[in-house]
Amino acid sequence: KIYLEYSNEVWNGIYSQGQFSETQGLIAGLDPNQNIAGFKWYADRSVEIFQIFNQEFGPSADQRLVRVLGGQSANPFVGTTVMDHNNAAQFADGLAIAPYFADTFGFPDHAAITLGKTVDEILADAEVLWQNSQTCPATHFPNPVYRKCSIATARDLGLPLTGGALPVCRPEASRLQAC
Repeated sequence: KIYLEYSNEVWNGIYSQGQFSETQGLIAGLDPNQNIAGFKWYADRSVEIFQIFNQEFGPSADQRLVRVLGGQSANPFVGTTVMDHNNAAQFADGLAIAPYFADTFGFPDHAAITLGKTVDEILADAEVLWQNSQTCPATHFPNPVYRKCSIATARDLGLPLTGGALPVCRPEASRLQAC
């Protein structure tokens, strides 16, 4: 299946795609708040793209596509606004929230543990974390993931957790440096 999502972290104004959606949403007059205008424009554009793919794939679209709207793990308002604007959720199959599972491998206070593992052990641990993240409620994650699960399932959407970063960094690297 093709997972179809219009860009990544469109809610994030530090990236050009976030700035672009905010500008387009303001131009379209979707909301006076630039962030909300951007979320709403992103929802509209996502639905347009889903409809283009549906038309091109024809009757097999539902079997071949997973149409994904993007939200934010730390802020349920983003996903709710995106899903509810013009009822975008009815055109989607899932809400991606990018919870960045397994990021603790890169924390400085976990460096000794991480460095003491083989690559196979780290990948096995990441697989367990990933599998545990695929259920609702997600018991191995803090409440933000559970809340996203709730807002997605309330709209008959799945929660394909994308953005599963596995930052295994040099022990001296800060979390803000590239891993």
